[in-house]
Amino acid sequence: MLNRKWIRHGLFWVVYFGVNLFNELFLSSSFSKNPSWQFILLAVISQLLTLTVKVPLVYLVLYYILPKWFVAPDKKKVLAEGILILLLATVLHRLIIQKIIWPYVYVNPSIELPVLQQLARLFYSLLDLLQVTGIAAALRLFRMRIRAVEKEKALVQEKLQAEMLHLKSQINPHFLFNSLNTVFSLTRAKSDQAPDAVMMLSNILRHM
Repeated sequence: MLNRKWIRHGLFWVVYFGVNLFNELFLSSSFSKNPSWQFILLAVISQLLTLTVKVPLVYLVLYYILPKWFVAPDKKKVLAEGILILLLATVLHRLIIQKIIWPYVYVNPSIELPVLQQLARLFYSLLDLLQVTGIAAALRLFRMRIRAVEKEKALVQEKLQAEMLHLKSQINPHFLFNSLNTVFSLTRAKSDQAPDAVMMLSNILRHM
């Protein structure tokens, strides 16, 4: 079960990484005009660097925020905590791109951007993080829903089996009335078998 879980998670990140790498390469005019292995390597490095923010963020949301959300009586506190984590991740994601990827991976000179452009790039980073986090959370919620439905079916089946066993364990009313009539007839006839019949009926009732 654990191996299957790691395979699913690994497959998710491989597909996500591949799609992002494809987009970065083929949406780049530089690569389209002059494709090269060097540019591909630089794109791979830049994508790996951004994953250092995305992977921790996704697992924080999946295994810290979501479980708390389902059980917390005060959901506003959990929501505020999630928003704070997302905003911190957005700033870190932007810093990695502008302070590491641009100057050291693509070797672009550092450019002072206007405030509005900085805000626009922060917003782009926020949307990028929301995208991967939303996809991962949707997949996890879908799996949780499937498990809940399967558990509900199992509980219904167990309940039906328990009811059947309970019904089987109940005394048949016809048997009880016939037994009482027999004992009544023996007592009226003052039969010596009456005490034994009462004792047998008592033992049967105790056993049931």
